[in-house]
Amino acid sequence: MKISFISGSKYLNKLLVAAFWLLLWQMLSLVIGEEILLVSPLDAFKKLFELIGTRAYWLAIATSLYKVFIGFLLSISIGVFLAVAGFFCFPIKELIYPVIIFLKSVPVAGFVILLLVWIHSSHLSIYISFFMGMPIIYENVFEGLASVDKKLIEMADSFRISVHKRLKYIYRIKISPYLRAGIISISGLTFKAGIAAEVIGLQRDSIGEKLHNAKIYLNMDDLFAWIITIILVSMIFEKAIKVFLGGKDAGI
Repeated sequence: MKISFISGSKYLNKLLVAAFWLLLWQMLSLVIGEEILLVSPLDAFKKLFELIGTRAYWLAIATSLYKVFIGFLLSISIGVFLAVAGFFCFPIKELIYPVIIFLKSVPVAGFVILLLVWIHSSHLSIYISFFMGMPIIYENVFEGLASVDKKLIEMADSFRISVHKRLKYIYRIKISPYLRAGIISISGLTFKAGIAAEVIGLQRDSIGEKLHNAKIYLNMDDLFAWIITIILVSMIFEKAIKVFLGGKDAGI
C-alpha cells in the first residue's frame, strides 16, 4: 500500500508539473497574441495528432532513430575498446587523449560543417551521434578501470592470472556501473545531437528536415509539434535504454 501510494504521488506530481508548464505556455501565447511567434499548446497538440496520422511522420522518426542508434552503438563499442586499449597501453592512451579533448571541445555545428565537406549528409547523424557519445563512454570506462583495487591486481600477478580472466572477473565487474552510467548519460545526448546534425545537413525524411522546413515556411504549429515529438521520442529512447540495462533508474 505504501509503495503504491508513493508511486501514485510521483505520477501525480509529474502531471501537476506538466500542467503548470502547459498553463504557462498558454498564458504566454495569449499575452504575445501572435501565432507566428508562439502558438498555443492546443494548436501544437492538434497539429501533432494530425501528423501522427501520416506516413511521413513515422518515416521521419524511424529514419532519425535508426541512424542515431547506429551512432549510439558505435560510441559504446569503440569507446570501450579504446578505453581498455589506452588503459593497458600507455602510448595508445597518449595518442587517444588529444582526440578525446578535440571531440569534447568542438561544438556540434563545427563537426557538421566539417563533415559535410567529406561525407554525404545521409550519414551525418550517425557520425555526430558517435562523436558526441564516444568520449563520455571512453572516460567512464577508463575511470572504472583505474578504480580497480591495486591489491586485487597484485593478487592476480601472484597467481599468474591471464589477461582474459582479469578482464572477465576483476575489471568487468568494476567497470559495469561506470559503463552503465555512461550509456544512460549519452542516450539522450546522442539523440539530440543527431537531430541537430539533421537540421543543418538537411537529411531527407528525418525529424531534422521536418524541423528545418517548418522554420523556413514559418509553420509554427508544425515546428512545435515536432519539438514535442523530439522530447517524447528522446524520453522513450532513454527510458528504453534504462529498462534494457535494468536497475532502479529505469523509471523516468
